[in-house]
Amino acid sequence: MVDDPRGALVAKKREIATLIEDLTAALDSAGSAANRSRSDRYGLSSERYSQAGTLLEVRTQASIVDRALAKLEDGTYGVCDSCGAQIPSERCEIHPWAVLCVPCADS
Repeated sequence: MVDDPRGALVAKKREIATLIEDLTAALDSAGSAANRSRSDRYGLSSERYSQAGTLLEVRTQASIVDRALAKLEDGTYGVCDSCGAQIPSERCEIHPWAVLCVPCADS
């Protein structure tokens, strides 16, 4: 297992919070497309769509990190949420927020 999973998870949670804040600010500041050319409006909407998708993905990552922190608290850290098998320590080393074993994550 990772030496300090709580520290790694808290650091990841901070990183994700910063990303969420930055993406939210970028979406909020994109401005109105009313005074832009058609190509500018298209580029702006494509960029906003991409940012919104990234924001959704980052929020999903945040919930996974929160779940891993909860598992630390209840003593089930390192146990797959889906099948109940032990998550290999190598996986927890690489991804301290892993809540699924590789077979369950792949399915």
